[in-house]
Amino acid sequence: MIDPEAVESGTEAPPLREETGHFRGSTLLVFGKFIGLGLDLATQVIIVRALSRTEYGAFAFGLSVASLAATVGLLGLDKTISRFVPLYDEQGDQRRLVGSLLLAFGVVAGVTIAMLLALLGLQSQLGEEVVENELARQLLLILFLLAPIRAFDSLLTATFASFGKARSIVLRRNVLAPGLQLIVVVFVLLADQPPEFLAIGYVVAGFVGVAAFGLLLVQLLAKKGVVGRIRRRDFTVPARDVLGFSLPLMSSDVVFLLRTSAVVVLLQYFSNSSQVAAYGAVLPLARQNLVVYQSFAFLFVPVASRLFARGEQARLRNMYWQTSAWIAVATFPALAVSVALATPLTVFLFGDAYADAGTVLAVLAVGHYISAALGFNALTLRVQGSVRYIVGVDVVAATVSVAASFLFIERFGAMGAAVATSATLIVQNVLYQVGLARSSVGLPERRHAATFVGIAVAVAGLTVLQVAFGPPLLVGIVVAGLVALALLAASRRSLEIGRYFPELLKVPVLRSLIGGSETEAGRRVA
Repeated sequence: MIDPEAVESGTEAPPLREETGHFRGSTLLVFGKFIGLGLDLATQVIIVRALSRTEYGAFAFGLSVASLAATVGLLGLDKTISRFVPLYDEQGDQRRLVGSLLLAFGVVAGVTIAMLLALLGLQSQLGEEVVENELARQLLLILFLLAPIRAFDSLLTATFASFGKARSIVLRRNVLAPGLQLIVVVFVLLADQPPEFLAIGYVVAGFVGVAAFGLLLVQLLAKKGVVGRIRRRDFTVPARDVLGFSLPLMSSDVVFLLRTSAVVVLLQYFSNSSQVAAYGAVLPLARQNLVVYQSFAFLFVPVASRLFARGEQARLRNMYWQTSAWIAVATFPALAVSVALATPLTVFLFGDAYADAGTVLAVLAVGHYISAALGFNALTLRVQGSVRYIVGVDVVAATVSVAASFLFIERFGAMGAAVATSATLIVQNVLYQVGLARSSVGLPERRHAATFVGIAVAVAGLTVLQVAFGPPLLVGIVVAGLVALALLAASRRSLEIGRYFPELLKVPVLRSLIGGSETEAGRRVA
């Protein structure tokens, strides 16, 4: 029998179809992300080892500027349609649903094309006082073509997530895109071509991936009746609602740009391509602490929007903290390796030339992990419509980012960039969490808080072990894996894996690890 008080609190109530779909679909995305992670890591290692440190720094600089332009070109519309499409769908307002999609894709196309034309017009102004060397300038002009490609990729992913299509996201983002990039890198380097050809290959691979994803989207929208409404012009463009929500919240994108692409640009300006290479080589490793977070984010916002629209605050609160606990535990192995084993891992992957980047990796990893483990605070505030609070936090975070960047980058190079990035991440997310604590989401329950404390103790212990005894990388990874399993077992009450994956409890080894029984699991999801 279900406890009525437990149902009211949202801790033991049988999960709704949307909640179950969120956890199961997000877990599928995590596994798909690991496939993409393997392909991306192979690509990263090959490029870093094949290019000189200066060449790789120039390449990383071009990619950073392209990412910056893609984020600006999106105008936050990828996050906005993740909120509005599910809301319109829940309300049965198909006319505005179709209009919001047309508005998003049309605006992004116009803005990114305008930026491309502006860069072409300003290319003669890119002298040594702006970009250090000629190679960096050439790669920038080529890789900037990735800006509209990446912007449309984000919109496509947000649209698929709004309709709960996890498998399509996995296929595009985690298999097709990184697979094409790896093929291009191997082909170009085996043919002994210069970095310019590598940049061209990156652009071609990105275009092919987005084109394939676009065809899948057209098929999906045709089934949903969206294409038919477009042909009949049976839609209403909710420009005021969508842009009125999106444009103020671009403040979050500004902070994102300041702590990502802008940091690399300042590092190139104040220092040199070698320092950009040190930072750029380990940044993808630090971002692995966001793998689980990003995978869960695709489906979290649409489900949270539906729960918020129905006024089911208890369900929303429980899903928020449940998701945060899953992310924190699942990301622990990445945190352990990128902090406790930062230097040996960096040397193993990139060689002795990047030994100085190990500490940079550890600092970046801490900031990214804290950002992930605190959960979807900003996204939940968006769902609740807390626009003013988000903008206020973003202004503070932007100030911290700019001040820390100018204070540390010129003096400490790549390490200064890492400190500025992590400081911004931590300040921004702590302030978001303060705002969320004042809402219906509140503070974590004791079982979730215990999980977070256990993680802090575990990573501190692993770091002390590494510093005191300096075991080989393989030994350190094995120890980190054993600690991760112990943490999973200790957190089983908080995670309630059997509640969403009762089939796992049929495996004796897994049942002893995650707890519960087949009978109990069946009762929970009944």
